[in-house]
Amino acid sequence: MDSFIANYINSWGQWLYAGVAVAMVLDGNITLLVAGFLSSGGVLNPFYAILACTVGGFGEQLILFWAGLKLRNNNSLVWSWLTKAGSQFDRHFEKRPKLALFVTKFIYGIHRSSLVRVAAMGVPLKKFLKISVPVLVWWVLILFGVGYTISLPVFYLFQHYLHYLEFGLLGLLILFILFEHFVVSGKLKKFWDRMW
Repeated sequence: MDSFIANYINSWGQWLYAGVAVAMVLDGNITLLVAGFLSSGGVLNPFYAILACTVGGFGEQLILFWAGLKLRNNNSLVWSWLTKAGSQFDRHFEKRPKLALFVTKFIYGIHRSSLVRVAAMGVPLKKFLKISVPVLVWWVLILFGVGYTISLPVFYLFQHYLHYLEFGLLGLLILFILFEHFVVSGKLKKFWDRMW
């Protein structure tokens, strides 16, 4: 991909992958889709991008687990909300922990609170890592793959007109993210509620 956006991103050098890891802590779903999009265009090395996304996602999980330990049995408003909101998640997590964490990865607003809730439930760190690391790897591979495969045919078809269409491709990615945020995650939440 040869464009002013790609040139600017490439000017960061190897620090770009550190930026991807930090972005994973801020919002993992969007970062994975964008990293797949940029890898498809040749801006990022797919292996290093997946590695940076996995490291950033692992860091996010550890931070949220630590927050859950700190909030545990705290008399704050956050703890009371977490206790009320987490009761349904607790049942799912006790029955099928990997499936519960995997499904919540794709539902906005529940993913982070579920990771905090796991620590607040008293799950030891070693057991949490045994459950969450495989879920993390699959989540990274799936969303990175979606971002990669959606943009790959578009790059191939319009390679000579990329200078004109780079904003269109970014718009397509934004539309996909909005669709996932407002439509798919709502349907997953409804499916999740009906399943139990």
